Amino acid sequence: MMLKNTGTSYGLIAILFHWVMAVMIFVLFPLGIYMTSLDYYDRWYRISFSWHESIGMLVLMLLIFRLFWRWLNQKPDPHVEMSRWQSFAANVAHWLFYVFIFVVCLSGYFISTAEGQGINIWDFVTVPAVSSFESGFSDKAGVVHWYAALMLIALACVHTLAALYHHFILKDRILINIIKGDRNER
Repeated sequence: MMLKNTGTSYGLIAILFHWVMAVMIFVLFPLGIYMTSLDYYDRWYRISFSWHESIGMLVLMLLIFRLFWRWLNQKPDPHVEMSRWQSFAANVAHWLFYVFIFVVCLSGYFISTAEGQGINIWDFVTVPAVSSFESGFSDKAGVVHWYAALMLIALACVHTLAALYHHFILKDRILINIIKGDRNER
């Protein structure tokens, strides 16, 4: 398998970006819900909050690298199996993913740094706060964070259903391309 994309398939790096970020996002959502169900003084609240922040910052870094990688690489040609509207919908969905991931990560960053403290990523590195904000800003960022996360998860569910529809109903190679990186092999 090639590292870079080709005209017919995704390369290993694009595939890894896709799956690693997908797993991280599907971990962050239930972790965030669990975390907010705990009492502020609960030991698990602190642990889950730290993990949520750390994974969230890694997702933001991966998003930046992913967009840079996408810019450097060619995009595989549209699948011949897809109609024009499906190809258009897939492109819109991918760009919405980038927007929602960015909004969720940025609003999470603002929640965590609203009082001027940086985000400590697993005691390895600290992402500094750009500023402290007025009272209530964290609550507003929290509302944005919640609704953007809901939209992101809803989009991911539709995306997953579309991939499964292509694989099991239409029996085309679209899902295989993002798993193996090859449209033509069985």
